[in-house]
Amino acid sequence: MSRKPKTIRIQSCIDILHRSFQKITDPRKGFKAITLHDFFMSSYAIFALKYPSLLSFQNDMKVDIKFKNLRTLFGIAKVPSDTHLRDVMDQVKWEEFRGVFKRLFSLVQHSKILEKFEFIKIKNRPHYLVNIDGTGYFRSDKVGCDCCLTYKGSEDRKLPQFGHNMLGASLPLPLLEVYFSPRFLRFM
Repeated sequence: MSRKPKTIRIQSCIDILHRSFQKITDPRKGFKAITLHDFFMSSYAIFALKYPSLLSFQNDMKVDIKFKNLRTLFGIAKVPSDTHLRDVMDQVKWEEFRGVFKRLFSLVQHSKILEKFEFIKIKNRPHYLVNIDGTGYFRSDKVGCDCCLTYKGSEDRKLPQFGHNMLGASLPLPLLEVYFSPRFLRFM
């Protein structure tokens, strides 16, 4: 009999983020008015609080009471502007974040929460369903970077386009008991 999954507290995740972000190398040279930690935690706060844009987040943080809450919840001393946030985040190599994801995934694994997402066991090894979807989130005729894909386009188009794509994945909760219940099978 396996043990009951334990609850993961958001503060545990934020603590992992704090410790992990401390280990990331700051690529900036010279004077740094805002710490790299504040850039990362501001980025996380935008995601966690479901802000529609960087600019709306920055504008809301000008309100004193909201900034105090942000400091208490996420440990942010100074909020960067939306442009400054993009500029600094673009300098950090994506490989630096691998450790953050590994630590968070390990927390989820050890909590036994993933057991709810098992689709089937084969030779006593769990297998999961994964939903994936790709999307393009940036495209430009003029602006490009080293990581951009280059699109040649149709023959009537002379200049190439530059862009970024993303592949998102999620683990859906399998509803086997619904699919194989007698009530469901009656309708098939």
